[in-house]
Amino acid sequence: MWTVVICLFFGFLIGIAVTLGSRIGYDKMHNKRKREWFEQMEEALTGSDFCEMGCAYYENCHKRNTNHKDAMDELEHNYCFTCPIKMGTDLLEKYEV
Repeated sequence: MWTVVICLFFGFLIGIAVTLGSRIGYDKMHNKRKREWFEQMEEALTGSDFCEMGCAYYENCHKRNTNHKDAMDELEHNYCFTCPIKMGTDLLEKYEV
């Protein structure tokens, strides 16, 4: 009788240990994948030359303003807040792990 109770008790403890171990392993793997995704997205958004090469507003503002600082101020205050690349970068910064 006591042997059965002891076996059930240890079986229950082993089951809990296996469940917790697998859950911890899954969480680590999931967090690693999520971190890698964030790094890839950040590299894709910030590592590209979109602002200098692909944005027409960048070129237009630098043509109108000879001073680089003035051109960048005009860009930031008039155009960059609606840029999808800037919005994506801001969202990544907000939800980054």
